[in-house]
Amino acid sequence: MSLASALARTHQSIPAATLEQCGEEDRVIVENIALVAQETLPALNMAQATITKEGGKYLLAIPCLSAATLRELRAIQTYNPARVHDIRLTAREGGLTLRIDIGNGAAPLTCTELEVVRLTKRSRWF
Repeated sequence: MSLASALARTHQSIPAATLEQCGEEDRVIVENIALVAQETLPALNMAQATITKEGGKYLLAIPCLSAATLRELRAIQTYNPARVHDIRLTAREGGLTLRIDIGNGAAPLTCTELEVVRLTKRSRWF
């Protein structure tokens, strides 16, 4: 069961013609990221979402009716940090657009943050 089928009753979905830009193996992941974005930012207009393929990534652009906070953008990226390479809001004459760069299945995973939780020193007794 995908996230799309669980939330289908309460949310609009990305049109099927838009998802055809994605490869078969990436379609569910792109749709799930879009649904997490819509859950986090209810002002997104999914009916006008566009997906373009650029090299090893997909660029998902969704018109937004209101501004978003950094916490909301990070919540979207936290859903799948290995695939969501970048997320940003852009302002144009027509309003705000949420743009999410999503890596495809063939692109190598990148890790840009390192968090050290605990360091321990072990002693061996012979």
